[in-house]
Amino acid sequence: KKNYKMFEIININYTPQQTRQLLLQPSYDSTADALNLFQRVGWFDEEGKYKLYQDTTSQNLIRLAKSCKRTWSSLTNIWERCISSARVEVAIKQCYDEFECTVLNGWVNNLEQGDAIYSAELRQYMLTKIQQGINRDINRAIFFGTMDSTDPVAAANPDFNYANGLWTVHFPKLVAENIVPNVATSASALTSGQAVTILRAMAAQAPTAMRSFSNAEKSFFLSSALYQALQADIETSTFNGGFATQIYSPDGVATGQLYYQGIKVIEMPRWDEVFAADFATPIANYGILTVDKNIAWGIKLADSGAQTRIWTNQDDDTLRAVSKFRIGCDYVAGNMFSIASPVADVI
Repeated sequence: KKNYKMFEIININYTPQQTRQLLLQPSYDSTADALNLFQRVGWFDEEGKYKLYQDTTSQNLIRLAKSCKRTWSSLTNIWERCISSARVEVAIKQCYDEFECTVLNGWVNNLEQGDAIYSAELRQYMLTKIQQGINRDINRAIFFGTMDSTDPVAAANPDFNYANGLWTVHFPKLVAENIVPNVATSASALTSGQAVTILRAMAAQAPTAMRSFSNAEKSFFLSSALYQALQADIETSTFNGGFATQIYSPDGVATGQLYYQGIKVIEMPRWDEVFAADFATPIANYGILTVDKNIAWGIKLADSGAQTRIWTNQDDDTLRAVSKFRIGCDYVAGNMFSIASPVADVI
């Protein structure tokens, strides 16, 4: 008979401050899935909102000096658009049986002997898994979330219903209103040269508002299907198209970052997973060109309502964890996107 004494010693309630330190701050600081290129929000007001801004290049500041008729200029564009957050929770459990015959089995055995350091490692394992999940889920919500209860994806999958995403909600509207240009791609594998043509068209058709930003302040975000087709074009072609595939750091180490005309080209492999699993699109040739920080996401760090608990339930011999916090995602300016997708209504 198994000894479940190890479960009795785990019953911890983390305060809001501890939840911030152990979960929220590491997730906020994450560089996974290009989150570091987006605008981060660490605070929301009492209504769960935060007014978005774009720190633009300073220009048109000089005026003819006139006494009593001074003309004032603003250094930062602040939009009336707000990023709205939602109260969310993570609830996970792990059965004791699933620990056996794994790398964690040593922790279990030592816990049964009352070794406290292994108890700490087991709790940290749960916290780390929650943190990883938060990072991946925020990235998915940014692009694929939908809060519309009538949407078939949201209705069938609660993983999507706590935020509105770019591909699912915002881009269809912005393209329909002729605010965001959409370069037509294909739902099939691209032929030679097509990926390069798509990328050039995205850059050429980018809205005028994006031209005030340097190329170093912009990024292409491409699905793996489109990114790999682009790499194949570069490797098999002899054209001189403005691509740089080998960039070196100051100490001479190659970073492997791909650039087009000085614009970063970032692969987004999670897109292909979601498109295939939830949108019946096994070959997803999708791309976004935008200004860095034009996509915004946030976690409320100073949140009195944040809480995390890790405990054991001896009724079914499971280790459980629940964490509650507030997150949100949105975009800043609709006229700072150029996209590529296979269909006219985007998704």
